[in-house]
Amino acid sequence: MDACIAREIVNRIQKLRKQISLKFDDDVRIYYQIIPGQSKKLSDDLMRVLSVFKTYFDENLGTIPEVESEKSTSKVLLTQDSVTLSSGISFELKLCKPVVKIDSELLLQTCNHDFDLYTSFKALILSRDYSNLRSDFQKSNNILTLECDGQKINVQIGVELQF
Repeated sequence: MDACIAREIVNRIQKLRKQISLKFDDDVRIYYQIIPGQSKKLSDDLMRVLSVFKTYFDENLGTIPEVESEKSTSKVLLTQDSVTLSSGISFELKLCKPVVKIDSELLLQTCNHDFDLYTSFKALILSRDYSNLRSDFQKSNNILTLECDGQKINVQIGVELQF
């Protein structure tokens, strides 16, 4: 029964992705929230399936659904839907694109209070592909040096930028 529920969840998510023309390799986060008033048994069933079938979800969706209240990243909502599975389990489903969160005050300090440089550098960061930018930071021990307007600027994850 749990495997059937997992397949149905994947199917619903794939349909949502298709509705907004997402490709498999698009970096999307999936968040869910149990609908209030649902029986404890059905809520427990959902939590068990999402826990036991993490590998299945990752292989078929490219990510693992997360409880919305546990999200720590900035995001842009792409689509959402209230889902009721054939088993009676109901939950809210959200597909979101992750974004970089910039501490503007600290970044301005890093740019020596040069507002034009700050604006250009912020545009440079926001124009970069999220996954590639995150990967670049991980490769460089969470400190990255980027050139902007002829100046080299060091930024650090957890200081000027958050993922």
